[in-house]
Amino acid sequence: MSDFIPQEIILQILYCLPVKSLVKFTLVYKSWQSLIISSCFINTHLAKSLSKPPCSQRLLIRNFTDSPKKERYFLHLNNESIDIHQTLKSPLKPRKNLYSRIVGTVHGLICLSDDLFGKSIELPRPNVTFEEVGPYMFTLGFGSDAKKNDYKVVRLVYAEGDPGDTSFDHLTPKVECFLNGMVHWITFEKKVASFKNLVLLFDMEDEKFRKMKLPDSLVDVNPMKLFISLTRGMLTMFEYYIAEAE
Repeated sequence: MSDFIPQEIILQILYCLPVKSLVKFTLVYKSWQSLIISSCFINTHLAKSLSKPPCSQRLLIRNFTDSPKKERYFLHLNNESIDIHQTLKSPLKPRKNLYSRIVGTVHGLICLSDDLFGKSIELPRPNVTFEEVGPYMFTLGFGSDAKKNDYKVVRLVYAEGDPGDTSFDHLTPKVECFLNGMVHWITFEKKVASFKNLVLLFDMEDEKFRKMKLPDSLVDVNPMKLFISLTRGMLTMFEYYIAEAE
């Protein structure tokens, strides 16, 4: 049948299909398989998917319960009723009182982390030990390298600094987003008797760190109340309001 349909028409049809259907179609013809898995087709299909209006995009929502201990992921339609579009099965099983966490999402790929029990990809061990630097923390980031046309996971390990230093003493865990080739984390710099909130950026292409200032109204607030996210392709900052108990 494909012999009677121009290649241009086949391409336009395939570009409009979801990834699940494309995976199945790789079994139809060898020529289709070569076409669908080619980097040119993948990039064009991705560009068309990203150009769709926000109402056609999906929202990823995670739900977990303690009794029974279960973790579920849902794709919801981006409409007023937020209807469930699809249920996704988590590849990681919860252990004890721990759940996997979402490191980030880029181009439809979801990066999950099981901090204590590596299953799929084990990151290299950091060249940091407790004996050398004392207590230390880490945070993760997920993004893409446009130059190499590849995806990267970065783990940032940092020592807990002394009260008088000006190093990045704390990065709020579970709070990161990817925009314009850079991972964004909420962090703060410690001063002698105060601190200053800012955004720490990591460029996935040149693998260098940068700083970005926050609006004055967010510089001095509790960093644990801040949340960074993307809203329709724009960097967005939220400040949680926690009511004090009477």
